[in-house]
Amino acid sequence: KVNVGLNLKFNKKNEEVPGYTKRTEKEWLYSAAVEELLAEYLERFSELFDFVARNSHDDVFYEDDIWPGEDENG
Repeated sequence: KVNVGLNLKFNKKNEEVPGYTKRTEKEWLYSAAVEELLAEYLERFSELFDFVARNSHDDVFYEDDIWPGEDENG
């Protein structure tokens, strides 16, 4: 099992990531740095996001389905 999230916030603890996220009483706020980070993440791993978008009805994804024929070291 691999977590591919960016860990920009931690809901259960209401824990922020300085420079990226801030929790107000009602919502999470995101900095411009998050926008830049997401743009780079989407660009570098476009095949991952394309696969998830095509299979949005699922909530569990397998590495072999996303990158068939590749081992864990690429």
